[in-house]
Amino acid sequence: MTVLILPEAAQEFEDAAVYFEGEQSGLGLQFRNEVDTHIRWIIKNPTVTRQRGGIYRRVNLRVFRIILLTL
Repeated sequence: MTVLILPEAAQEFEDAAVYFEGEQSGLGLQFRNEVDTHIRWIIKNPTVTRQRGGIYRRVNLRVFRIILLTL
């Protein structure tokens, strides 16, 4: 599986991590770790989640109200 993170998504991720860190010390790191954990899970289990609209799959983060979309 090839992982490609669009520049816009990478910037959103960075902005969110900075925001969470500003809200509470350590929260930005927790966010980064959760996203990393979910990306690793997606790589190992690319077809576990159902395909939506015949185009993409999505994974909800557990702690943060954010979703990861995969094609």
